[in-house]
Amino acid sequence: MISKVFKGWSDAINATTQSATVKIDGPKYVAAVWEEDYTKQYLVVGWITVMAVARARYHARSIQGGHRCDRSIP
Repeated sequence: MISKVFKGWSDAINATTQSATVKIDGPKYVAAVWEEDYTKQYLVVGWITVMAVARARYHARSIQGGHRCDRSIP
């Protein structure tokens, strides 16, 4: 569920684009920099929370007879 997002290159080249040019004039080290993206996980947790709250409210209303009364009747 956690995905990786490309952030750029490091060491012999500093770029944030997916492609870059490196002049090879000797030994070089280039590393791709990746970052974890938790967006999908947050969306799933949010959806589960909304559904749980909705179910709790529905259950509470069904126990009260299907309607809510906020004022007393004389």
